[in-house]
Amino acid sequence: MENESQESVRVDDDGVHFAVPLNDGTADEGLGVEIGGRRVWSPTPGRDGRRVGDDDWLVPWPGPLRPYLNGRAEVTVRTLLTGRVLFEDSVLLGDRDGIVSVVDSRGRPLTVDKGNRVSAMFGDADEDVKADLVEAVVRALDIMESNGHQAFLAFGCLLGAVREGKLIGHDNDADIAYLARATHPVDIILESMAIERQFVHAGWETRRMSGADFKLRAQLTGGRTIGIDVFTAFYLSGTLKDTLHVMPNVVAELPRAGLLPQSTVQLEGRSIPAPANPTALLEATYGPDWRVPNPAFKYETPRPIRRRIGGLMRGERKHIRYWQDFYATKAALVPTEPSDFARWLSEREPASSFVIDVGSGTGRDSVVGRAGVHGFGL
Repeated sequence: MENESQESVRVDDDGVHFAVPLNDGTADEGLGVEIGGRRVWSPTPGRDGRRVGDDDWLVPWPGPLRPYLNGRAEVTVRTLLTGRVLFEDSVLLGDRDGIVSVVDSRGRPLTVDKGNRVSAMFGDADEDVKADLVEAVVRALDIMESNGHQAFLAFGCLLGAVREGKLIGHDNDADIAYLARATHPVDIILESMAIERQFVHAGWETRRMSGADFKLRAQLTGGRTIGIDVFTAFYLSGTLKDTLHVMPNVVAELPRAGLLPQSTVQLEGRSIPAPANPTALLEATYGPDWRVPNPAFKYETPRPIRRRIGGLMRGERKHIRYWQDFYATKAALVPTEPSDFARWLSEREPASSFVIDVGSGTGRDSVVGRAGVHGFGL
């Protein structure tokens, strides 16, 4: 299909190319990249791309999506807000025959999520999966309440509930938050860890994400597992006593009365606890345009805020997303035999030595292959 922008946009193995300069606000406009008539990726050219030549701006394919891009793909690139088609054509990607299909082993459609991972989204989920998730959220909030914590929907779950009364189609997990009683960072962390233990004692599987947030794993119909993030909202003592912080990246001048006492909202037909003023928290989270659906949205947290929250609650997490994506998509490419350094070390250490391998990756160096030398991977 020809259109007015076809000559300035092309798609190949590297990604989506735009002619430089980017015109008509394209740099800051969220795009939907569709394969086979279904949106699989929502980049913003100015944010996610780079200049690769005098007249070429490249928005590269996300790493986790690349393994699926082998074969012929019917690709459409359109603006999310207006639906204007920038590109529409059949494209040969990779070096294989067949039709590109971005699905998992069960045939479920996959989409690149806000964390740059490929995942099944609520918009493609069956109604029973959505109902199961909402029921899991209700159970989680009930556990919080039974232990004396005032919790409520947050982030995407709250946004979908207030906007449409439904889960957001381009979301893939659930979010709840609670207002911490503590106001000192150490006590806030201890409170969050105590709450996590309460869930563990109740039979939930958990995963600690930072000092002040953790993830619950909910088993849904059909064997699907979905995460429920439990974020801490807190006020610090001292000069920041009136500033709301919500993990992982929200800081706003919102008084406690904006959170408590809880109100209720409807989500997929269920009445669920929400902040006292849901719209105020949503504007603090997503900005004044929060009512407009935007699958390309990503948090642009100011550096001082990132440093404050990271220093207080996160610790050292540099490159964690890179390595998570690497092991999800490229671990099989790592050799299985020990590295040259491991062999060098093995030849020089006494046979009875014990070696700790910190940051052991795939574990290739945790066992160095010489009798008597024992390795432990961390």
